[in-house]
Amino acid sequence: MKPTKSFCSCLAAALLIVLASATIVGAQAGSDTCVGEGATLGGTCAPLTNTASGNFDNTALGAGALESNTGGAENTAAGWNALHNNTNGNSNAAIGMRALADNTTGGANAAVGSDALGNNTTGDDNTAIGVQALQSNSTGRLNTAIGAVALGTNFTGSNNTAIGVDALENSTTASSNIAIGFQAGQLLTTGDDNIDIFDGGVAGESNTIRIGTQGTQTATFVAGIYEEKVGKKHCSVLVDSDGRLGCGSSKVVDTSMLLNELQKQTAQMAAMKASMRRQAAELKASHERELTMRTTFEERLSRLEQMMASKNGSHNLAAAFNR
Repeated sequence: MKPTKSFCSCLAAALLIVLASATIVGAQAGSDTCVGEGATLGGTCAPLTNTASGNFDNTALGAGALESNTGGAENTAAGWNALHNNTNGNSNAAIGMRALADNTTGGANAAVGSDALGNNTTGDDNTAIGVQALQSNSTGRLNTAIGAVALGTNFTGSNNTAIGVDALENSTTASSNIAIGFQAGQLLTTGDDNIDIFDGGVAGESNTIRIGTQGTQTATFVAGIYEEKVGKKHCSVLVDSDGRLGCGSSKVVDTSMLLNELQKQTAQMAAMKASMRRQAAELKASHERELTMRTTFEERLSRLEQMMASKNGSHNLAAAFNR
């Protein structure tokens, strides 16, 4: 019994030495880290054991992550097929299933969420946070999309910022647009240099600012305008029924504003007429009271004169005033 026990102990010790040696060798082979079936970093990294590795400071976690990488460095891929087709792209971070999956040489991209920047190939300096954010982007660069499907169908547009679910969702080749809010700029397709804040925008529109949703917001407050002086060159600001602002000269007449002013003046005139009618009625009543008093006085005066002419004047004078 003792020889058998001793043999087993020796065999276990030998296995531990072999495993320890393999781990040490793997740790010294390179700086890449790969975890998951198929996460081989282009065949240079053996998953889990890390017995062989490139030295490009890449990290791959998940099946197919960074699988096609050859010369790309400083990339981080976590999720099934994250950065799957990357070959020479550098400094990318992909977290989520198929995040940056089709990227080949694009660099400095950050994708967080399933299919975020999934179709990007050579575009760089993009940030996509949310499921399918910037999913269709291929060569567009310097885009920021935060929210599910934000800039979801953008192909080549650049310098766009979309914050909110479905923001700039249907923009394809448009550039330099800003959309903030749920479905902000959702209707925009190809226009450039727009700012849409909680407004859906208009397809093909360019160089336009839209704030708020027509029919939802019913009042606007902007600080720093009232009683503030402007320069020598200025104009009157007009607003049409669609909420569009415009600069007009003194010759421009806004019919709606004129109608409102006319209605206001008409109401004021009606109030003045009613007041004048009341005053006239009071004056008439006062005049009638004066006439009544005058008539009464004249009647008493007449009686007084008659009594004074009578034989019993003194007696009748007192009686006249007592009536």
